[in-house]
Amino acid sequence: WHNETINILTHAVPIVFIISLIPQMLPWDAITIPFLPVIHVVACLAPWVGSTFYHLFMCHQMGQTVYAFLLKFDLFGIWFTQTLGALVTICSAIHCFDYQTKRLLLSFYLLICMLCLYQAMT
Repeated sequence: WHNETINILTHAVPIVFIISLIPQMLPWDAITIPFLPVIHVVACLAPWVGSTFYHLFMCHQMGQTVYAFLLKFDLFGIWFTQTLGALVTICSAIHCFDYQTKRLLLSFYLLICMLCLYQAMT
């Protein structure tokens, strides 16, 4: 067994578990904001999918450009999880604020997240 084989397996197995278990675990009927559970599921899957693709194709012989793309795809999956995975908690925490305050706090949070994405991708 090669190290990359183990990396691929340990990153692909969670994808199977998430896809098979999350639909039954989330209280879909109790959630009143429709996009939050979908974002949560995608955020759970993103780092595993990105990392699986990175480890699966990193040994290619197509040059630095393709390798850099794979690495950025992996980093984007991690960023997506960190940014939108926290969005569910943040939306819950600011739920009782007035609309303008919620909008300001979410805009500030997303601005910081976009800055982090820019830093990771450059």
